[in-house]
Amino acid sequence: MAISVADVKRYSPLLALFGAVGAAGLVRATAYKAFNPVDLEDAEQRVLAHLQTPYTIRQIQAGPDTINTLVMGEGPPLVMLHGHGGGIGYWYGNLDALAKHYKIYAIDWLGWGRSDRPPFLGTSAESARTWWLTSFENWRKAVGLEEFYLLGHSLGGWLAAEYAMTHPHHIKHLILENFAGGGNDVSLATSLYYMFSPQRMVQVIGPLGVHLVEYGCADLLKTCGIDPIALRDYYYQLSFAPLSGQLAFERVLTPKRWHLPLMPRAHHIKVPTTVLWGEKDEMLDVQYARLFMLYLPNGRFITFPDALHLPHQEAPEEFNAAVIGVRYLEGMTA
Repeated sequence: MAISVADVKRYSPLLALFGAVGAAGLVRATAYKAFNPVDLEDAEQRVLAHLQTPYTIRQIQAGPDTINTLVMGEGPPLVMLHGHGGGIGYWYGNLDALAKHYKIYAIDWLGWGRSDRPPFLGTSAESARTWWLTSFENWRKAVGLEEFYLLGHSLGGWLAAEYAMTHPHHIKHLILENFAGGGNDVSLATSLYYMFSPQRMVQVIGPLGVHLVEYGCADLLKTCGIDPIALRDYYYQLSFAPLSGQLAFERVLTPKRWHLPLMPRAHHIKVPTTVLWGEKDEMLDVQYARLFMLYLPNGRFITFPDALHLPHQEAPEEFNAAVIGVRYLEGMTA
C-alpha cells in the first residue's frame, strides 16, 4: 500500500484511534468478512487497463501455492518484486516502458496481492525468509527461467538480495530500489507503524477503509497518471484481503529491529548490482544506502533527487531509464 511513514504525522489521531481499537481485540482481524477476491481481480484489471503493451496474467503453480504473475514484453527476462503490501499493479507507471527492452515477469509475493494467502505459521525471521524464497524458487522452476534480471523494491529488495546470495547463478544483474533491511536498527515509529500495518487499519474499519486509503494516498492519486479511482480501489482491496504476508513480515520486523540485516552480509552479494534510491526517503535515509555501497563488491549507485521511498512511482521516467540502462551496461545487448 502506498501510505508512507511520513504520513503518520498527517493522521496520527487516526492511528491513535486504530491502536485503541486494536488493543481491544480487533487487531487480530485476519480478513474483513466481506472481502471478495473477485473485487481485487477487478481492481487489478482496472489499474492495468491503461497499458499499451499486450500482457497476460497467469496463476503459476509454484509447489503447493499459486503465484499471480504478469507477463509482457520482449527481450531478456526481468523479474519484478513489489514491496510490503503491494502487487503487480504497483508497477503501473513502468511496465510499458520496460516491456520495450525486457520480457517482464511481475509477481505478487506469496501472502500478498492475488497470490495464495495461506496462514503463516512460522515463528522466526528465518522461517519467514524461507517461506518466501522457497515459494519464489518454486515459481522460477515452474516458469523455466535460468538466468534473469531481478528487480526488487523495499521488502522485495531485501528478498531479492537474499535470493541473489543463495542463487547467484540465476541472476544476470540485481537491481535494488530503496530496499528494506539493510541494517538492524529501525525507528520505533516506523516499526510500530508497519507492524500494526495499513492493512490492519483498513480491515478494522471495514468498508470505510477506502476513505483512509484515499486520504493517505491523496498526493499519489493526483499525480499517478492513470484512473485514480481504480488505483485507490486496488490499494484498498490489497489491504482488505486476508492477512498472510503481513504475518510473516512481523517475524522479520519487530519493535526497533530488523532481523537478518543485509549490511553485515553485503560482501556475499557477488552478482553485478545496481542500487536505486530516492534521496528524500524519510523512512530509509539515503546516507544509509551510501554506507551499504561501501560493502558491496560489484555495485553502482543511482539516486533520484526528488523521489522519496517510491522512485518507480514518484520519478517514473528517470527510474525506467535507469532500469533500461542496466541491460546495456558493458555492451550487454543480449
